[in-house]
Amino acid sequence: YDANGLDISFDAINFARENYGNYFLCKDFFLLDPNSQDDKYDAICMLELIEHIEDPKKYIEYAIKFLKPGGIIIITTPNRSWYPNNALWDSDLPPVHLTWFSEKGLMELINDSGCRRTQISYTLFNIIRGSVIGPPYSKETRKSFFDKDGKPLFDAHVYSHTYILTNK
Repeated sequence: YDANGLDISFDAINFARENYGNYFLCKDFFLLDPNSQDDKYDAICMLELIEHIEDPKKYIEYAIKFLKPGGIIIITTPNRSWYPNNALWDSDLPPVHLTWFSEKGLMELINDSGCRRTQISYTLFNIIRGSVIGPPYSKETRKSFFDKDGKPLFDAHVYSHTYILTNK
């Protein structure tokens, strides 16, 4: 595959270049030219991005301009639907995460952006791989990982990548 990575974080780009090669650009997504024929892609991945930005629809609509005919956009984000209605916020509080999407909310966002949608849940994959650390994993018994001030409610969560990076 001929792949490129893009991020506005100089530190993230340096880390990626040092560990994975010179395939990464430190640049604002909206400074790329959607009319350039050199910048058309079969797939665009927005992995754990849309929950951090103020206008996710704007990002998706702009990304569409960079797709080749038949291209796809792959989006991952924490899944609000997996938690009980009384969970306050089970991912990083604002200003880290601005939106906690339910499956329905994400599907509406995708539809409003003019995309045809397909959904595949990776919840079990994330649990098995250890990116989710906290209380029991049944929807009925889940509680928030964080209190209203963003402090972890479970000792195990202080060792998660999410919490460590948030505190950096």
